[in-house]
Amino acid sequence: MTELSDRLATLSPAKRALLEKLRGGPPIPRAPDGPAPLSAEQRRLWYVLQLAPGYPVYTVPLGLRLRGPLDVDALCDALRELVARHEMLRVAFVEQDGEPVQIVNDGAAFTPRRVEVAEDQWAESEARWQADELALSTFDLGAGETFRAVVVRVAEEEHHLLIAFHHLAADGWSAAVLLRELSALYAARAAGASADLPAPAVRFRDWAAFQQRPRDGVDADEAFWRAELHGAPHVLELPADHPRPALQSWEGFKHPFGIAPEVTEALEAAARAEGTTLYVVFAAAYALLLSRYAGAEDFLVGTLLANRPRPELADVVGFFANTVPLRMRMEGDPTLGEWIRRVHGIVADAQRHGTLPFDRIVELAEVRRDFSRPPLVQAVLTFADGPASSLAIPGVEVERIEMDSRTAIFDLTLQVERHGDTLAAALQAPETLFDEATVRRMARHLRSILAAIAADRTIPISRITLADDEEVAQVAAWSDGGAALQEDGVIHHLFGEQARERPFAAAVVHGHADVTFGELNRRANRIAHGLIAAGVRRGECVGVCMARTPALIASMLGILK
Repeated sequence: MTELSDRLATLSPAKRALLEKLRGGPPIPRAPDGPAPLSAEQRRLWYVLQLAPGYPVYTVPLGLRLRGPLDVDALCDALRELVARHEMLRVAFVEQDGEPVQIVNDGAAFTPRRVEVAEDQWAESEARWQADELALSTFDLGAGETFRAVVVRVAEEEHHLLIAFHHLAADGWSAAVLLRELSALYAARAAGASADLPAPAVRFRDWAAFQQRPRDGVDADEAFWRAELHGAPHVLELPADHPRPALQSWEGFKHPFGIAPEVTEALEAAARAEGTTLYVVFAAAYALLLSRYAGAEDFLVGTLLANRPRPELADVVGFFANTVPLRMRMEGDPTLGEWIRRVHGIVADAQRHGTLPFDRIVELAEVRRDFSRPPLVQAVLTFADGPASSLAIPGVEVERIEMDSRTAIFDLTLQVERHGDTLAAALQAPETLFDEATVRRMARHLRSILAAIAADRTIPISRITLADDEEVAQVAAWSDGGAALQEDGVIHHLFGEQARERPFAAAVVHGHADVTFGELNRRANRIAHGLIAAGVRRGECVGVCMARTPALIASMLGILK
């Protein structure tokens, strides 16, 4: 028995009942040693990994630049002690009888890798290569490899600490726990002492086994999600730069961008004024961006909940985070303040029912499986604002190093992290769908929405302008006269030439169907003749309100003709 269970055994029945009520249920019992089941969240990731072998889809990298006098031996010892403290940093994932299980190893083989680069003009490039190599690496999960650490010496008083862990073993909250404990372990090692860190109250495998027990409230959770997702669209179609492949691709990129300190301060004030949190403000802004790009007023946005319902789970390293959908309904043209309050209610409801595993939510929504895209949610928001997540070493300045695994799980992911008093954000997208220029533009437009929220929350959401001053100036420059187009240089004439020269070539790809230049041109001609017969003359305006299909392209060409 653990020290905690020994102490619990001495409590009176009345005190035990009170403690269980405060803790949210009975104590989590110690699971038997040996192979343990995966948690519901781990099982979902495990099956996704079977679809993406060899990709670092769930490699979570973390880089820190350390400037100042550093005791590298103490740091490496602290990293080894960290692995010894937390079972999930040395767990193997294997299949037994067709089912995935986790087996804890002793971790004796773990050792941080130490790299020393030459102090010349290539030192920074070599250090950058080390960071990229770690971020792009995969893990041998069957051998119990879920955590890596590299200490790179760049100069006498500059080192880079590069860490990577597999998402099956830990989540963003766990990363904060690891950095906090690493700070304490390093300080103790450097002083030649032992860190006074209590052992985790429970192990992750205890929670994984406990999670399989029947729990109260499941029926209410399922009833909520059935009602919430009834009639909800299961696909959010963002206008992509490239056709969607038949099978989901995992290659991606990340575009980091900053939030100005004065905007961050104003957003925090807005959150307080609306009785909510900064996370809700970003969820509201992100939904506005997606709505404008997709042309939708009812859609789903995914988000991650910490999913640690018990206080004794706060310092446990493991993968707890659960994905839940937020149904964004934007009818009525609310003001920005009203919209933030509406999103606050949406988030609060999702959090109350957020312990139901995402796989079960997908089942309740009756999603038809489509291997070209993630199920139910294609756009996701992550917001890291949990425990303090920075490394603290006396006399050493610590700065984050941007690391990217060059993968993307969703069509678009907004990642926001709080680093002290500042916010760092990034948009992540698959390169098979989007060009980096498009995602950069999305980031600018999101900043415009955030600036509007910071400036005036009384305006209706329909009046928010996405374009910033730079884009407005660019459009004005394009519209500033110049040489007039010749009659044979306008788009419908150029299209007609292509139709004559390549009538059987694909002009428009829509879903799994191609429309040729010849067919599209014939459709446009029929529309043009119909408009002429209806009395439309050159120079008159024709309104168009259609879905994004080949018929829309044919209509536009027909009007121009």
